[in-house]
Amino acid sequence: MIDFSGFSIKQKLISIIMLTSTITLVFGSIAFILNNRYAASNTMSYILSSQAKIIGANSTAALVFDDTDAAEETLATLKTQEHVLNAAIFKPDSTIFAIYIKDSQQTFHEPDYKPSGYAQANGFIRIFEPIELHGDVIGTVYIMASTTELLNNIAGYSGIMLATLIMALGLALLLSTQLQRTITSPILAIKRFTDKITRHQDYSMRINQAYRDELGTVIKGINSMLEQIEHRDKQLEEHAQTLEQKVIQRTEELEEMSNQLRHQAYHDPLTGLPNRILLYERMELSINQGERYNNTHAVFYIDLDGFKQVNDKYGHAAGDRLLKTIADRMHMIIRSSDTLSRLGGDEFAVILNDIESRENAKRMAENLLEAIREPVDCHGTTVNVSGSIGVSMFPAHGKDPVNLMKFADAAMYQAKHSGKNNCQFYQPTVSDCD
Repeated sequence: MIDFSGFSIKQKLISIIMLTSTITLVFGSIAFILNNRYAASNTMSYILSSQAKIIGANSTAALVFDDTDAAEETLATLKTQEHVLNAAIFKPDSTIFAIYIKDSQQTFHEPDYKPSGYAQANGFIRIFEPIELHGDVIGTVYIMASTTELLNNIAGYSGIMLATLIMALGLALLLSTQLQRTITSPILAIKRFTDKITRHQDYSMRINQAYRDELGTVIKGINSMLEQIEHRDKQLEEHAQTLEQKVIQRTEELEEMSNQLRHQAYHDPLTGLPNRILLYERMELSINQGERYNNTHAVFYIDLDGFKQVNDKYGHAAGDRLLKTIADRMHMIIRSSDTLSRLGGDEFAVILNDIESRENAKRMAENLLEAIREPVDCHGTTVNVSGSIGVSMFPAHGKDPVNLMKFADAAMYQAKHSGKNNCQFYQPTVSDCD
C-alpha cells in the first residue's frame, strides 16, 4: 500500500489520478488486446472449420468413387484464402487421399493424423474435420493456416494502445487538478464501449463523441481499428459466400453426374429399359412381397424369332429401330406395377406382379406375342418378326430370382422347339400354354 501521508493534496490528487488512470488504461488495454486476440483466433478457427466442413461435404462423392482429381479440385478452392498454406484429405486409415499446397515450390509436410481436432502453435492453426456419410467417418479434412497476419494486427493494436496510454497519462499529469472529471468520464466511457464490443462482438459500433484532445485521437484510433475489423469480416463473409456458391455448384454437378452413372448402371442404353441388374433387384422385391402377402408372380423370358436375319440383311440401325419399337409396344401393354427389361441382344424379360392365375399370365403372353408380330417400319422397309416366350411362376416353380429366370429360359427354348411364335410354361416336362 502506497503511503500518501507526506504528500500535499495536489500531489495526492495527481498521484491518485495518475495511478488510477494507469491501472485503468493498462488493464483495459491488455483486456482488449487479449480479448481481441481470442475473438480473432476463434473467428479464424470457426471459418476454417466451416470451410473444412463444406469441403468435406463436397468431397464425399470423390472419396466414395475414389476420384482424387475431384478432391484436389475441391481443395483448390482454398487458394482464395491467403492465410491457408496447405490442406489435405485423409482416408480413414490416415493415408493421404488428396493435397493442396499454396506455394507449389514448397513441400507438403504430413501432420500427425487426427480424426478430428484443433491446434494452434508456432504461428499456425491446424484443423482436422471428419467427413461423415450416413453416420460413418469416411475421411478427414486437414487445413493448415498461418496466424502471421493475426499476430501482426494484434501487435499493431498493442502499439496503438500503448501510445494511447502514454498520451492519456501525460494529459492526466498536466490537467489532473482541473480536468480530472473531464478525463475520467471519457476514459470510463471508452472502457464501457470496449466491454460492450467484447460482449456482443459487433464491430460495426462506433464511438460518436468528438474530442479535440488526446482522447479524440484514441477514439479515432479505436473507430479506425473497428472499421478495419468490420471490413475484414465483410471480406471473409464474401469469400465464404463465394466458396459456398462454388461448393453448391460443384455439388450439383456431382449429383447430376452421379444420377447419370446410376441410370447407366441400371438401364439399357438402347431402349432405356431396366437391365439385368435392376431386373434382379425388382424380382427380389416381388418375391419378398409375394411371400409376405401370399401373392403369385410370373416371369417371362422373351426371345425374338428372326431378329438375326433382319440385323444381317438390313444392318444394325434397322435392328436397333426394331428393338426399340417392339420394346415400346410391350411397355405399353404391361401394367405400371410390372417390369419390362432388356437382357441383351434380342432377349427381354417381364415380371408380372400379383397375377390372379396362370390364365392371366397366358393372356398377357399372347398380347405380347401379338404386339411383336405387328410389322415394323425400319427406315422405309417393313420387317416382321415373332417371339418365343418362356414362363415360370412364383412360388410354384421357385422362390429365388436365379431359378425363376433359369426355368423361364428353359421354357423359352421349348417354345422355340415347338415352332416359335408361342409361349410355354415351365414344368419338369415343359407343356404348352394350353
